[in-house]
Amino acid sequence: MASAVMGSVGSSLGSLAGGTFGWSAATWSQIGWTAGVLAANYIFAPEGPEIRSEGARLEDLRVTSSAYGLDIPKVYGSYRISGNIIWALPLSETRHEERQEEGKGGGGSSSVSIWYTYKGTWAMALCDGPITDIKKIWFGSKLVYNNGDFAAPLEAGKLTKYLGTSSQSIDAHIQANKPDTPAFRHLAYLVFSGIELEDLANAIPNVTVEVQKGTDYVSTIVSELILESGLEASDFDVTAGVDEVQGYTIPRNANIRPSIDILLSAYEYILVESDHKMQLRKEEQDPILTIDEDDLGADTENGIETNHKQAIDSTKSLTIRYANKDSDYQTSAQMAMSSNTNLRNELVKEVPLVLTDSEAKALAEKTLYKSYISRFTYKFDLPFLAKYLTLVCGDVVTLEFYGYLKDVRIVGISTSDAGIITMEAIELHSSTFTSSAIAQDTGVNSSELKEPPGPTDFEVLDIPTLSNDYINNEGVYLIASGESEGWTGASVFSKSSGVDDFAANNTLTGKTGLGLSIDVLQDASTHVWDRDNSVTVTSSVELLYVSEVDLLAGKNYCLLGSEVFQYSESIDNGDGSYTLSNLLRGRRGTESHTSDHSIDERFVYFNNLSTGFASSTINSDSSYTALTVGETTFEEVKTVKNTGNNLKPFSVSYLRSLRNSDDSIDLIWMRRSRYISGYFKTLPKVDVPETYNIEVYSSGILSGGYITNSPSFTYDATKASNDGVILDSEIAFIIYHYSGLYGNGYSKQIIVQPA
Repeated sequence: MASAVMGSVGSSLGSLAGGTFGWSAATWSQIGWTAGVLAANYIFAPEGPEIRSEGARLEDLRVTSSAYGLDIPKVYGSYRISGNIIWALPLSETRHEERQEEGKGGGGSSSVSIWYTYKGTWAMALCDGPITDIKKIWFGSKLVYNNGDFAAPLEAGKLTKYLGTSSQSIDAHIQANKPDTPAFRHLAYLVFSGIELEDLANAIPNVTVEVQKGTDYVSTIVSELILESGLEASDFDVTAGVDEVQGYTIPRNANIRPSIDILLSAYEYILVESDHKMQLRKEEQDPILTIDEDDLGADTENGIETNHKQAIDSTKSLTIRYANKDSDYQTSAQMAMSSNTNLRNELVKEVPLVLTDSEAKALAEKTLYKSYISRFTYKFDLPFLAKYLTLVCGDVVTLEFYGYLKDVRIVGISTSDAGIITMEAIELHSSTFTSSAIAQDTGVNSSELKEPPGPTDFEVLDIPTLSNDYINNEGVYLIASGESEGWTGASVFSKSSGVDDFAANNTLTGKTGLGLSIDVLQDASTHVWDRDNSVTVTSSVELLYVSEVDLLAGKNYCLLGSEVFQYSESIDNGDGSYTLSNLLRGRRGTESHTSDHSIDERFVYFNNLSTGFASSTINSDSSYTALTVGETTFEEVKTVKNTGNNLKPFSVSYLRSLRNSDDSIDLIWMRRSRYISGYFKTLPKVDVPETYNIEVYSSGILSGGYITNSPSFTYDATKASNDGVILDSEIAFIIYHYSGLYGNGYSKQIIVQPA
């Protein structure tokens, strides 16, 4: 009798105990509360006598050790794993104190801020050794080591790597505090010494490491696992396993069978027994022979017994979760779904393998199809002939019955005393070994060492409406950027005049383009494209080209001095400057500032991700400061008066006049909305009720004023007489769109000449 050393199709993926992959990190208690930092309420304490504020301390400075008895994983290829703390010193505490004087002379008050920072020293076990290298180290989500390069808080000299060799020495840090410590040979581990924990919540961080063992193939991994089971090298032949395994991890004490099954299922191999020896074969094989219909059913009347499970019990969808090669080994998922809408089972399988998106998608699709096809099973008897005696489990044969040819894989063989060979088989389709599925792109997360966050450049802008979200709100706009590549954002704090303490206002992420003008932007019409002028500016972000259609839909808003404009064309000059052209000028009600420009004007490129809004009362002063994410030092305080520009109505457009035969004057114009909309979209009324104030000037003197609720006005003899104006003379009219929230908006003037 022969038997297969293989699991049923599809079942092996479910054999991974616990449904997790990798080696779970040791769980330890968070070490106390977050230590005090130089927070806003410490810096901006109220006036009065000395105020003493002391940050939280870590009362228990002992680092909780790792859980006892956790499995140490085996790693093949390259894999990102978490470690288990095997030794640690108590955290080292440093006390900081800062005094700030308030007021002038001897009558002022002072405040003292006290806070604590901590350093950690610990050792962390990784995996079985020997390994070839430690490629990357992450503290939380931050990459702090990359192929020999360091990023804060990890520094050269504060990391010692042990690769798990048979000759590695005892670590000096551990031995100095624990003289009887072993060398932990055959265990790869790391020792961190004197790590600043201030930016890590003053606790030992969650550390993950990319471990590299070298190049591993299916054959080398399967061979190692079989040898661990107690078999000899002469008991098996796995040389057919030529596929390279990018990464695989299993617990050291895991059962051998499921560990092999996961690997074989993913790379489409089977282990079979032939001539009392295990052999590794590719799952996809050509049939060895065709079994004639006359030979089927040698001991039965029916010839062949066929069975199949109900389709409704089959799997509807299969999701494979895997370590993504293109995403720093983060967990990604690819799903395959059956076209049969009546199915109901949805499965999620975790595989501790490093795969690409495409590989995982193909694995999900092929595994799902194999599980569906394997519903069809066959049992048949064969005569005791030499050609059938050589068949073993795992062989593929073709059955000929009822005029059909069916490829099947033999999964069971038994013989009887009567000289009958009974075989069991599952159906095969060649299409189960191919996949043209297109994977869902899970994104690329290429790790790079990041610079420290550095300072924040932030601006408080009292400018016209930039967002419909705040179109009727009193306040100013906030923008921020940073020069460092490590800058990820900043929190802005504000306080009104007369208020002592700053309060959190906004968190700004992403970079706004901040810079200066290098040359002067010349005056131009605001009614047509400005294709004649250009301006060269510096910018902290890249300034990209957009089409004119996208521009009209609201892209590429910029502020230069006091003028808001948009650009379509951008030339990168290669020195941090850009030349912008194909412009729309005087946007958002700033048409009166197109001629105000000079060199070294403030330039802002607006990015929605980094534009915030701070509420403040019109005609009041408020103070603002910013704190870079990851830093503890606040930026210089800026005080800005809100003049209400966000609420100020825009000037009217297309103002025209007509002098009638009786010398009366008809004025007509179009309302402009502050609402931001796309190209040729209807603009809702914002400043309601619709009201306009009209001023009449004769010889430069204000002579009369009128109110109208429609975009037209007639100045006739009666009005002129009341104003003391000669109707048949040069008369100037200034029109304001009026808002109950703000008052008169931007003005628009027209001068009407005598007939």
